[in-house]
Amino acid sequence: DYNCSVEFIRSPFLVQEWKMPDMVGGRKETLRLDLLQKSSLKYQDADIIVFNTAHWWTHEKTSQGKDYYQVGNHVYHKLDMAEAYTKALRTWAQWVDSNIDPLRTRVFFRGYSASHFRYASEF
Repeated sequence: DYNCSVEFIRSPFLVQEWKMPDMVGGRKETLRLDLLQKSSLKYQDADIIVFNTAHWWTHEKTSQGKDYYQVGNHVYHKLDMAEAYTKALRTWAQWVDSNIDPLRTRVFFRGYSASHFRYASEF
């Protein structure tokens, strides 16, 4: 009735999950704090966008921050998760400012999603 469509685009970190060559000829997984997820091109024509990230940043790999966070060609040996999260959000915010028309599109950001479990408030 309303000529409306809803799309779900998974991008848990908002920034690009990456694989770079390692020293032994393999590939090492990193998180590019300076690049937005490739799916960002799909957002530009939306009327409403809801970005949601944060709980992914508390998982073991991201919270430890050892040899995981990357900016350009530099992989940080150790970077505090809060600092990495701040860098990622700056990248995201710059992308929004440069690519989203605020007169056409409403942008919402959520830092943590509601509980994924039913009756979670009882625990």
